[in-house]
Amino acid sequence: MIWTDEADQLLLDGLKAGRTYTELGLQFGVTRNAIAGRAFRVRGPQTPRGAIPFMKLTTRNCHYPLENHLFCGLAAQGGGSYCPEHARRCFRPSNSKVLKLATAYRY
Repeated sequence: MIWTDEADQLLLDGLKAGRTYTELGLQFGVTRNAIAGRAFRVRGPQTPRGAIPFMKLTTRNCHYPLENHLFCGLAAQGGGSYCPEHARRCFRPSNSKVLKLATAYRY
């Protein structure tokens, strides 16, 4: 398919309307991956809201790394380095049975 300005605008309008890459692929007669690639090229990389560069991080910001040397930047919770969402991704609750076994077999 040859991508024209008109086709790019139809693609962007479809994305704004909430249509999936698969639906748009069927409309344009290409694969969903072709739609995803074209959408990336037309819109450019999307910077997540609130993302900040390393040099602007403080102890109050979430230090979860994103792409292009950016970090989450939302408010860190509980004296930790991550916001609640990223803390859930990075840490799992401790299993008391596993901890008891691990401490029982120390050298």
